[in-house]
Amino acid sequence: MSLDRNYHITELKTGKYLGDIDKFTTDAVADRALFYSLIPSGLPELSIKVPGVTWCGEAVKLILEVRGAQGLHALRLSLKNPRGEKADWFKQTLNVGKESKAVPLVFALNDMAGEWHIEATDILTGKNRSVPIILKNKQ
Repeated sequence: MSLDRNYHITELKTGKYLGDIDKFTTDAVADRALFYSLIPSGLPELSIKVPGVTWCGEAVKLILEVRGAQGLHALRLSLKNPRGEKADWFKQTLNVGKESKAVPLVFALNDMAGEWHIEATDILTGKNRSVPIILKNKQ
């Protein structure tokens, strides 16, 4: 594949970043679509802001932003508990650009206290960001 100029290219099915390039090789498979993200300028930076500490049974607001974005980026959000296990009750994919977006996250009264990790993956660039939040029991 030859392009008119350099682009930051990511293969969307695998999330593999190919580089800041103007040509690349790919294996086409009959009856299968191939999807690539082509970003013309510097890669935008993913930002997640959360309070450092919260309480079981409380809602917190995640503030997401893709600094330097020239459009919307699809972000995949997930959550890991203090044991490092993915919380299956919190999975979201949403579009975020350079304007910040607030996303609520509600912890149950019986959620495990400790350090949780909020993870975001920019599907267009493959970039990941993880931020901790400490969950405390109300007692």
